[in-house]
Amino acid sequence: MLTEENPRQRIENENPGAVKLLDFLATRIRPFTDGKGWTVFNDWLDNCYSKKSVERRPPEIPFVSLDDLRAIVFPKCRLPH
Repeated sequence: MLTEENPRQRIENENPGAVKLLDFLATRIRPFTDGKGWTVFNDWLDNCYSKKSVERRPPEIPFVSLDDLRAIVFPKCRLPH
């Protein structure tokens, strides 16, 4: 994702609900800005889910599991099926 052009578009094409959820979470818990990549994103995402921000989302924001969201944003981290 780090070298990918327009990852937001890819994510939206794959799972529009993921973009809505990420946008919602970013309004509740400020994304980490020290560094970039998997570690920073994953730490921020863990923080969002541990603080139950996902559970307090409005009904129009779909639920996406933590593991699914990680795999959508960073597809190289997907487990083989």
